Amino acid sequence: MVSVTAPAGPRGQTAQRPARKVPGPLVILGGLFLAIALTSSVLAACGVSFTASGGKETPIRGFFSGEGLLTLLTGAIDNFVGFPALGVTLVMVLGLGVAQGTGALEAAVRIAFSRVPARVVPYGVAFLCCQGHVLSDGSFVLLPPLAMQIFRAKGRNPLTGLVAGLACVSVGYGGGLIFGTSDVGYTAVTESAARLAGPVHGYVPDTGVTMNWFITSVIGVVLPLVLGWMIVHVLEPRMTPLPATASRPNAPDQEVAVERPQYRGVFAGLAAVAAYLAAVVVWWLWPGSVLRGDGGALVQSPFLKNLVPILALAFVVFGMVYARVAGVPREQRRLLPLLTNSIKEMSGFIVIVFVLAQVILVLTWSNLSSYFAVGIASGLKGIGVTGYLALIAVALLTLVMSVFIAGTALWGLEAPVMVPALMMTGLAPAGLQIAFRMAVMWGSVMSPANVFLYFTYNEARKVDPEVTIGWLIRRTSLFVPAAMLTWFAVLAVFYFTGLPVGPGVGLKLG
Repeated sequence: MVSVTAPAGPRGQTAQRPARKVPGPLVILGGLFLAIALTSSVLAACGVSFTASGGKETPIRGFFSGEGLLTLLTGAIDNFVGFPALGVTLVMVLGLGVAQGTGALEAAVRIAFSRVPARVVPYGVAFLCCQGHVLSDGSFVLLPPLAMQIFRAKGRNPLTGLVAGLACVSVGYGGGLIFGTSDVGYTAVTESAARLAGPVHGYVPDTGVTMNWFITSVIGVVLPLVLGWMIVHVLEPRMTPLPATASRPNAPDQEVAVERPQYRGVFAGLAAVAAYLAAVVVWWLWPGSVLRGDGGALVQSPFLKNLVPILALAFVVFGMVYARVAGVPREQRRLLPLLTNSIKEMSGFIVIVFVLAQVILVLTWSNLSSYFAVGIASGLKGIGVTGYLALIAVALLTLVMSVFIAGTALWGLEAPVMVPALMMTGLAPAGLQIAFRMAVMWGSVMSPANVFLYFTYNEARKVDPEVTIGWLIRRTSLFVPAAMLTWFAVLAVFYFTGLPVGPGVGLKLG
């Protein structure tokens, strides 16, 4: 158990309250594992089963059985090594480690924001993070640390930037001005589920990734304004001022000047990155390129599915070119130590991922996740909620379930039940998809099953070792109500005015 001081009061003051005891992440995950194991065993002993999509009768499997224990024993290593977010996170950290270790990233951020008024910074950070879905999972690794660097460069508490970065990426994940790989996955599931309803009057099939483009673009502009206000007026007043220690070398009211060699290094590094990215993009656009998908597809292609290693290498190029041009001492720009140190700092995160991987293994193997998702969706269907309230209900259902399951996997459980049923009430599949995507990451900011929560926790402890996982969850969850109200308001405007949510697609059929 870790002792944590109370949240700060007004800016510059620390609230004096008795310390509270908050369990560490391993205790939280251990308790979650035990709860899943016991629940699955009790339900399995009672013979509980459910009807999954496709009409297949699926039983609950109890963990405390020979099969459950053997599954954990034989799958623990492979499950850990193959954990989806582990590779994404470590690859991005390798690139960021070089850019940060050479001082390139900090210098670039200071130059970029040197003339930006301090009052604009929170809104700029919120806007940047609300476009994060383009990078898929990589956005949760790249953008919160970058937001931390931006806040540090402007003489503000770097932890504010880190927390705001995670919160804004999460609650803004469903919006944005351009498409991302998640659009492809959501659309494929939505259109497959819509076919289960058979011929429905007014339904336009095969609308593709643009089916939510108009409304997500509006959200990508409106939501950052709300989240920026939240950072300034809600989050920052709750942040305890940090002492000027080695982990935070610059006082909060002080900005460090960038010297001429650093300017030259940053611009040389950016020029090298621009040349590298231009070469990759030309390769992607070239007819017959291996970076294109089937039939020459540009969106559903190896290029967009593998942006993380491409971006990680861009950070390596930037850091190394900067170090040489800016005159960074040879010992500080050796590549192997930079890469090694970046992974060394992730050791605590890697341990947490090992435990989390086993928790998710048991949750998935026991069929508990599917049981709860299908059960709640079927209950919502049985209530008979229609129209705008049905869209809100789908969003709230997604919020609850996103604590346990995220992304396309959750929509794959919800859509076969919700889409055909609510199409019969006059709602378009595009509307149901937007109701899902608005809420799919809301629950993740307070979910013990969210691996990126632990990544951010690991980064926060580099700044302040007293930070706990409970401290982080309390602050990121502040953004959820604001995001909900904003999404619901924008959705209401589109619904009641009949505005299309995408080219030729509305929230209602016909």
